[in-house]
Amino acid sequence: MSGMQEAVVFSETHSEYEIWDHLANLDARIPIRWIMPGMQRGTDVGGPGSAQYRVWLRAENATNTMIPGAGHLVRSFS
Repeated sequence: MSGMQEAVVFSETHSEYEIWDHLANLDARIPIRWIMPGMQRGTDVGGPGSAQYRVWLRAENATNTMIPGAGHLVRSFS
């Protein structure tokens, strides 16, 4: 995500909770593509095992990819 998009995410404090609440009900025709950091950290955000739960909140038409060695800020150079 661009720096501007990330700034919007952190400046809007309510929509992130609304998104999580409704993610499981999102129409299956809308694809969900998770990109997860592969770098090991002390704990997952939300506690141990929370990432596994998070990426399968809606399994239909969803994929997840882990990028080995990447941390929180994954950057695309394409």
